[in-house]
Amino acid sequence: MMFTVLALDYDGTIANDGVLDPEVRRAIADIRERGITVAIVTGRRLDDLRRAAGDLRFVDAVVAENGAIVAFPNSGQSVILATPASQLLVDGLRHGAPIRLRIRCRWGV
Repeated sequence: MMFTVLALDYDGTIANDGVLDPEVRRAIADIRERGITVAIVTGRRLDDLRRAAGDLRFVDAVVAENGAIVAFPNSGQSVILATPASQLLVDGLRHGAPIRLRIRCRWGV
């Protein structure tokens, strides 16, 4: 059985302290030459990942911001999969508004 896609976490997996080892970059290039699609999956913001990793065209896709954005570096296209938080929420968090979570599960706990 041959796989066609390889998804890699960035921080702590293929990068240490935000720095991608050149050997990892070469290994990714070798994998792509074999026809396997390579994606980086990260919780980082896309712009932050670009600052850390540089040119992202060494992979086929990037799933960033905890799954909210999928970017295709070679075409420059991005797809936003989640709507941004409301400005009211963002402003409240910036000003130290308390956060209360209410979690419900199907067992009623």
